[in-house]
Amino acid sequence: MNSFNANKIKQLINASGILQRDFAKQIGISLAGLQYIFNSNSTNIETLIKISDYFNVPVGYFFDQSSNSDLTKQEIINNGINNGNFQIGNNNRSIIKLNECQKEVEHLRLLIKEKEKVIKLYEELSNKNNIK
Repeated sequence: MNSFNANKIKQLINASGILQRDFAKQIGISLAGLQYIFNSNSTNIETLIKISDYFNVPVGYFFDQSSNSDLTKQEIINNGINNGNFQIGNNNRSIIKLNECQKEVEHLRLLIKEKEKVIKLYEELSNKNNIK
């Protein structure tokens, strides 16, 4: 399974040159809230989406791949779902309902379709320009 890595947020903040206090304000949390994310290595999905939007990276960027790739589908479901809820991070008290995750997946699918359309248009324009 994947595990949340709050250190990746720190790395992006440092690389961007923004102060942690200013970054926290930009995404609508307190500096103490940001420090809690770092110390607990967990956050809720709403905050994680704000962070990923701010840095223009996918939410999945903040998760490390585990070597547990041999888990069966049922083991993954049993480990990841508890009464229709997901938990993100370690020591996390934030719960994400399954339907919220499904909505996010659908949203991401729509984004992919739109990007595929744009790529196709660029390819068509490129081909037209190469013909001339």
